[in-house]
Amino acid sequence: MVQQQHAAGLYKLMKALQRKEILLAAAKAMGGLEALKGIQSQSALLRVRQVTPMGEMALTAKLVVVMPDKVRRDVVTPMGEVTFVSDGKQGWVKHPGGLQDLPAAELDNLRKVRARSAEMLLLDAAAGKRKVQYLETVTLEGQEADVVLVTDESGDAVKVFVERSTGHIVKRANPGSSPTEGPVEEEVVFSDFRPVGAVVVPFRQLTLHNGERAVEVEVQSFEFNISVDPALFERPPAEKNETRK
Repeated sequence: MVQQQHAAGLYKLMKALQRKEILLAAAKAMGGLEALKGIQSQSALLRVRQVTPMGEMALTAKLVVVMPDKVRRDVVTPMGEVTFVSDGKQGWVKHPGGLQDLPAAELDNLRKVRARSAEMLLLDAAAGKRKVQYLETVTLEGQEADVVLVTDESGDAVKVFVERSTGHIVKRANPGSSPTEGPVEEEVVFSDFRPVGAVVVPFRQLTLHNGERAVEVEVQSFEFNISVDPALFERPPAEKNETRK
């Protein structure tokens, strides 16, 4: 009985060390935990191809993030410019039809998207703020990748695929939401990793919904620790055709 308990304890310890090593390798591949802790803000210019029921739509977008949870996304669409802003607690969207507060469901979705970012996920896991479980080792594009399940305090669970040879997070899988299909199984595949200062980021990502191509993103430029005007996150005054919810 004592031997069985000892073996079980040793097995748990080995698994805990394995989980830690996998995520430490991922953090190292991104530039190291200290580099990730040093991120205060970031900005990216993106070229986006989105699949819609009417065909593919080409978009351009600018993303501005101020740690830990302020996000602004300005998207140029064929129908006009759309701006989404959230500070983690409240938010708004401005489009050609007016200005509206974001509903709670959309705010929660934006919070999840931010929490699933590689830097937030790795920093929280290193600080013991998320539960980490080793699942399996798989082969992706001919390369072995370790799969761990990372769960935050809200219960949001994300599968993270860490390539053994490089330490890069090459894939993420989690419950998602589609504007046309509603709840979906979402997978995001990352590639074209490049250094931006002290941090390494993927310059391409492909999002699949229920196994089907949904969105492709190509990074045009990326910057860390930029100066950000606080006014970017302030809600504009409402006009006659604009509403609050």
